[in-house]
Amino acid sequence: MRTVSYDSQSIIVHGQRVMLAAAGYDSVLIDPARWPGDLAALRAIGFNTIAVRVPWLMHEPWPDHFDFTGSRDIARLVQLARDAGLMVLLRAGPVVGENFSLGGIPAWMTELPGVRLREANAVFLDRVNRFWMELFARVESRCATNERGGAIVAVSLEDDWRCLDADLGEAYFTALVRAAREKNIRVPLLSCNNCWFMHNAVIDCWRQQSSVYTAGLELAQVQVDAPRVLSIAPNTSDHIALARTIAAAVAARASFIVEDAVAVAHAQSTYARDAAQQDGVVLDARGCLHEGVNALRRVLAFANTISPSLSMLTPQSASASDPESASAPCVCVLEGAQGARVSVAFMPRALTASTQKPANSRSKKGKSPVVTHMCADGSSFVTPVVSVTGVEFYASDLVLRSDVFAHGIALTRCTGSLVALVQALLVIAGEAGSIIDLVLDGNASKFTVPPAGAAPLVMKMRALHVVVVASALADTIECGTDFVRFTAAKETVFQVTSDGQVTTQAPNTTTLMRNAKLRAIIMSAPRVLRQTAMLDGSDARFASVTMASSLAAMGVREGLGFYRATWKEARKSKPVTRTLALAQSRGVIALSIDGVVESTTAQTATRTVALPAGMHTLVAAIEEIRPHGSTGHEHARAGVFGPLLDLEPLVGVTLARSEVPAFDATQLGAFVHGYDMRGGAATLKWSFAPRTDAIVIDLPLNVRGALRLNGELIASLDEAATPSQLFVDGAKLSPMRVEATAKGEQRAKKKDAKLVAGPNELLLDLETELDAATRLAVASRVKLYEVRAVIDAQWAFARVMPPASWVLAKPYVAEVSSHPALSTVRASAWFQQTFTLTHAEALHIKVTETSAALRIFVNGEAVMSIDSGRDSTHWANIAQHTLRAGENELVVFAGDGVLPVITLR
Repeated sequence: MRTVSYDSQSIIVHGQRVMLAAAGYDSVLIDPARWPGDLAALRAIGFNTIAVRVPWLMHEPWPDHFDFTGSRDIARLVQLARDAGLMVLLRAGPVVGENFSLGGIPAWMTELPGVRLREANAVFLDRVNRFWMELFARVESRCATNERGGAIVAVSLEDDWRCLDADLGEAYFTALVRAAREKNIRVPLLSCNNCWFMHNAVIDCWRQQSSVYTAGLELAQVQVDAPRVLSIAPNTSDHIALARTIAAAVAARASFIVEDAVAVAHAQSTYARDAAQQDGVVLDARGCLHEGVNALRRVLAFANTISPSLSMLTPQSASASDPESASAPCVCVLEGAQGARVSVAFMPRALTASTQKPANSRSKKGKSPVVTHMCADGSSFVTPVVSVTGVEFYASDLVLRSDVFAHGIALTRCTGSLVALVQALLVIAGEAGSIIDLVLDGNASKFTVPPAGAAPLVMKMRALHVVVVASALADTIECGTDFVRFTAAKETVFQVTSDGQVTTQAPNTTTLMRNAKLRAIIMSAPRVLRQTAMLDGSDARFASVTMASSLAAMGVREGLGFYRATWKEARKSKPVTRTLALAQSRGVIALSIDGVVESTTAQTATRTVALPAGMHTLVAAIEEIRPHGSTGHEHARAGVFGPLLDLEPLVGVTLARSEVPAFDATQLGAFVHGYDMRGGAATLKWSFAPRTDAIVIDLPLNVRGALRLNGELIASLDEAATPSQLFVDGAKLSPMRVEATAKGEQRAKKKDAKLVAGPNELLLDLETELDAATRLAVASRVKLYEVRAVIDAQWAFARVMPPASWVLAKPYVAEVSSHPALSTVRASAWFQQTFTLTHAEALHIKVTETSAALRIFVNGEAVMSIDSGRDSTHWANIAQHTLRAGENELVVFAGDGVLPVITLR
């Protein structure tokens, strides 16, 4: 029977210990035509696993409408991964991570009556079960526990669940585990919450950007019965730094996941400010390897092929707590039974860079930095550290394990750096011309390291073929299932097969770097259709609705919608002045009152106007442009969710700055995803008198933080996800408190105490420190209102879709200034251009000089959605299946009516 289990040392697949060397791969945002090439490239660079997110919102865009086709065909991806020799860590959710809106939960979930997200809530769990029923039915047979074999070795439940309420977590994760097991998922279950305890036998993975070694050791103390798994979130394109971080994870004897390994530009993907610029650290948007990615090869080869032999060793000591950034040479030591000892040596970055030599030069004795490896018997040897990353692996008295020899081979001594173990091929590296001493199963040999750029030296020792190469050549290693391959400086490829044969080959074209030039595509002159009738409310597409609701409820999964409210003002002697606001709204980009249009770039939809007697019309343009990819968790639903209100300022409000209170998630009421004010910078506090009537909080903010009212968390704020207004029901105001006694008056007994409404306290916890001027500006823009009246308005709605006909289109003439002042709002517009291809091929699209929200379609398929922003650059790939030989159509919707600069290559 095939099994996948784990203990405190590692995950165990079919009886073999495995250390996961995983690359994050968001397949739903990648052209399926790229999958085979991407997976082959990741395997060739040294990864043995892909971590795949399955975002619920992309597979169930509407209730009970499931989509597992195209880029969502998870079963096909898993099969391709197995064919490429990769294992799969399936991230099944419900939340899969911050790359997706609301962590991947569909926006429509927030509208279900009685739902409480990410808790043991019957409504929420019912929908999770329905989605998982569809998902697991497609992948259960592809789990490694299946008798026919499969690639899935673990399933991840949830991500970034930071409530810290142990009872709430126990109930929730127990329900999730039960749901997965009932669907015949028998592989280990993981999560990634950075918690200091485990939820119901779910292995918790910790996400780290630095201090990976220390985190790995701490995780071993927290989860004594589970293997260590670290999620590495690179915050730089420095591949040498990433390689050193991976080595630190290996030194802590941890499996690891490199997040954002592959760029996710894709037809139907969407981008916000940061996500539009985000590139993969391994593969770029064209599926090509980054030029610096070779720095990862050697450390990944060790992690993938030799780390399983380290699974029974225990980290003992390190000469620095953070070896990857140590300012002096650092050695991390792992020890095991029978004196087994492994040294992971780190040279300081500056020292490594100063001693690097050209690949075709011979190193001179004494010029390279050295480290000392101490053996269990008290002997030692001194070896140089000359790898491009400044990391080397040395061992003594270590039992090497491989599929081809069941009982292992004893490596008693090796003065060379261990690189890889592929079946019967043991790769060792050293300085060119140096002597390596090797003792295997009691047999001793000496090897002279070949010159840099020369073919590997291969010798048979016991059951192994020992492959000796210069360190510069080892840095280019590629490990196959039964071979190793090296690329010399002159693009000569040396391949060593499992039988020890060395051959010379041409360069592998699948490892093409990203410097290939792209041919520019010529497009026709643009034509334009203006949307003037939308913002003044006269468009015939408006249809009556009983009440305003989200775009999703109106059937708009992504794009723009227009909400129209009409009402009648009674006849009076003079116009009445009203402060109009939508009770709760998200995504308002423009607002018109009786045809007068104003921008809402300041992120407020409150307007003060004088209204004469008669009929009046308000139109709000709402955008929902990030249902697939986003930079924040909290962006949920866009739309209007309440009545039209007439407001007046709340009087008696005082403002002060207070210290950030001690973090206690268990006292914050309803759980809000992503809230964690540990390390917060400051808190702004508004106080106002007791009241039981509702208020509206106007939030024209551009900050990260959280909003708390009377001790309860009511909103988690993100720069791109802050609601325009927040309607607060009177029930949340003025908590009842015991009436204070007068001086000298005896305090009443508890049962006789009189309760009165207490004062209110609104706290804005700022996540980042702001200077005094910025903090004052933020505080001055937050407004508190009381509701003067609810306006009895009739609602109508219109959705914006690509035009069916371009008969009315006119030639577009670009304005003198393509960036009008944001206070000057132009009517939204559609633009059309055509281009011709000799054959269907994937293209690269680049968009610059944008000042408003954009949606771009090619041949009717959405290829890019862009958030509002100034002078920004965005890019994506257009999948081959979207294009055709001959004429192709490109359509752009611009919220401000201005066509940006678009380049196709």
